[in-house]
Amino acid sequence: MITLALATEPPMTFSPPQIISVGALHRPLGGENANVSVDLDNATGAFTRLFSDPPFLCEVTLMRDSDTLLRGSLSGVRLGATVQLTVEA
Repeated sequence: MITLALATEPPMTFSPPQIISVGALHRPLGGENANVSVDLDNATGAFTRLFSDPPFLCEVTLMRDSDTLLRGSLSGVRLGATVQLTVEA
């Protein structure tokens, strides 16, 4: 199972069905940072309230089961029918 953990106070953790998609994990070879986007289901609008003042630069960990796929910081938030979070290593 995919989980996304944000090291905020209090901590936030998301998993399906809250996570509706995870973009391709980009790990460039030439000096750019690895990054990925994660879409959360915002049908109720609850995540709009939660991310209206985004915790930019907080530590974020994306995991599949017990394997860490990416550890980085929150670098972008796009609000809409989904909330797209961008994580950059």
